[in-house]
Amino acid sequence: MGGLDKIIEEIKDQANAEAGQILKEADKYCNEYMKEITDKVADEVEAFEKKEKSKRDLYDEKVKSGALFRERNEILKTKQQCINEVIKEAEYTICNLETKQYFDFLSKLFEANFDGTEGEMFFGKDDLERMPEEFKEKIKAIADNKGAKVNISDKTKNIKNGFILVYGEIEENCTIQSLFDEKSDALRDIVNKELFS
Repeated sequence: MGGLDKIIEEIKDQANAEAGQILKEADKYCNEYMKEITDKVADEVEAFEKKEKSKRDLYDEKVKSGALFRERNEILKTKQQCINEVIKEAEYTICNLETKQYFDFLSKLFEANFDGTEGEMFFGKDDLERMPEEFKEKIKAIADNKGAKVNISDKTKNIKNGFILVYGEIEENCTIQSLFDEKSDALRDIVNKELFS
């Protein structure tokens, strides 16, 4: 091998050594860069998954909360229907008591509402026609005890059950329906306690 061949061979060896070194460094750089990119992508994927899980959890919570809200509303609505039916049934029962019991109830209603002022009592046609004498005597006795006179009118009012007390210009509605309307909230509370407590 001549001198020139030897020089060329040395240059080749040196070039191969440098190329090997460059490839080694490039390989190291690529591996580090790929690890950095892989870690970054993994972090982004993890962050995305956390965000999506948080969204799913929030959505699930809203769905669950909405379902519970609808369920509570349905329960409340059903309770209200039950309460209304019980109150309606109570009103029906009072209005359809046997004559003696019915007028005993009306005499107690009169006693609870009569303030001792002279006046007149008006009834509906059906109640006036079936009114027992005993009731008239009870009304007179209650009024006498308060030192007043109350006349049971022969004229009728357009009412179904109960009566209307008239003191001069003042009318006091003592019909069964008005009694239930007036005491509606208190009755609802009582029925609610009895049924659902």
